[in-house]
Amino acid sequence: MIGNYTRMLIKFVFAVKVYFTTMSHVSILPIPVSCWLLVLSGIPQGSILGPLLFIIFINDLPQICNSLSLIFLYADDAKLFSHIKSAADNVDLQNAITKLQLWIEKWKLNLNINKFVMVLYERYQNVSHTYYLREGVSEYHLQRLDSFKDLGVTFDSNLSFKHHIAEKKSIKPIACLVL
Repeated sequence: MIGNYTRMLIKFVFAVKVYFTTMSHVSILPIPVSCWLLVLSGIPQGSILGPLLFIIFINDLPQICNSLSLIFLYADDAKLFSHIKSAADNVDLQNAITKLQLWIEKWKLNLNINKFVMVLYERYQNVSHTYYLREGVSEYHLQRLDSFKDLGVTFDSNLSFKHHIAEKKSIKPIACLVL
């Protein structure tokens, strides 16, 4: 006899299978510009199940690098952190970046190399070590930034928030009429 939990699980798996095997897509501008095509891979953007399925999809990502560095996930964003105290720590961080890249390739995800940047948070800027990504035989050095914007907050390499405050001060106040 099948229990309620097992019955619900079977229904859920069947619903997800139907969802993925019957998904189709058409490009529409002012008029249809393509015919309907089945979607063979990926998670549809804008769907109700999309965020949940994406979280399930990347669920193993933190275990990929956890012995070498920390990885923090928020929605479709990932941050790799490592405390660098020695040259061996630089090697560990590069190995974590390489493992992350291999995971991305294994699951056939696209990596935007231009969005893969590095910020050093330290008192004394040690610019001697360069981290890289590989694509085929090419090596791409990670762009080092003094500051970057994340979730609306500008972080700088000294964690002073001067850039963020200056940016917020430059925004002109908006008049609002409340009735």
